[in-house]
Amino acid sequence: MGSVLSSLHVDVRVSSETGRNGVIVVSAVVHPIVDGRDVVADAFESGPGHVPELLLRPDGLRAGDEPHEVELAEADCTWRCCGALCVTIRRDGGQAARRLAACRSGAVGPLAVRA
Repeated sequence: MGSVLSSLHVDVRVSSETGRNGVIVVSAVVHPIVDGRDVVADAFESGPGHVPELLLRPDGLRAGDEPHEVELAEADCTWRCCGALCVTIRRDGGQAARRLAACRSGAVGPLAVRA
């Protein structure tokens, strides 16, 4: 069974690198900080967090009336190969409840956030 998570802070990290022909490529990824810990860095080694445009839209990380699954990170190769890290978000009374689990990979069960 996955971990029930209590607090959420969203950190957006921006990086740049020089690509082909000297073109500077800028990228940003979301690092959800749950209970003071970087969930993607601590619980998923196969790839980076997703881009802000995907996770920070209105139906992204917000709790609504119905539970919904949000993919936080996907493996560098593909989710079909090494999986993805997901969180199920739901409203429980006046609080948002989040459950972290591996998803989209047949063999991996729920993940606990590592210490």
